Amino acid sequence: MKPMRKLVWMLCASLLLSAQALLAQTREITGKVTDSKDGSALSGATIYVQGTNRTTKSSPDGSFSVTAPTTAKTLLISFIGYKNQVINIGSGNVLVKMEQDVSVAEDVVVTGYKNRSKREFAGSAGTVKGDAIRATPIASFDQALQGQTPGLILRATSGQPGNSGSAIIRGRGSING
Repeated sequence: MKPMRKLVWMLCASLLLSAQALLAQTREITGKVTDSKDGSALSGATIYVQGTNRTTKSSPDGSFSVTAPTTAKTLLISFIGYKNQVINIGSGNVLVKMEQDVSVAEDVVVTGYKNRSKREFAGSAGTVKGDAIRATPIASFDQALQGQTPGLILRATSGQPGNSGSAIIRGRGSING
């Protein structure tokens, strides 16, 4: 009876150890996404672990962290207005320097769920060029859009710094935010 009990304990111990080894087959990949020209952080870049369904977005300082299986070899990083990059996963931090894509031939409309070319987009969309925003002396982002987009009314709810305002798109009976 004792040899059988010893065999059962050894079998249980080996199962627990193998389960621990199976759980350890993922790793944490960290890094930072920046512009290749000026080194500024790119917030909102999408990082895909190729061959899996794992994705993440870069934070406002450009940093990211994603859990990936140890079998994963590459990351695909994309950001609107920049060329996609495929990076080999090594040990340590990943530094991604994105190059601007100056060959974009047509306008892209960014919706809440998918990027579409302007030709495929059936809705109404307003465009504000970056040059128009840079040329306007503003204190906040909502001031940059005020008067630039038809049908968009922006109101400050208070004069306190950091308080959010309200946005009314195409009248009060439409989308309110």
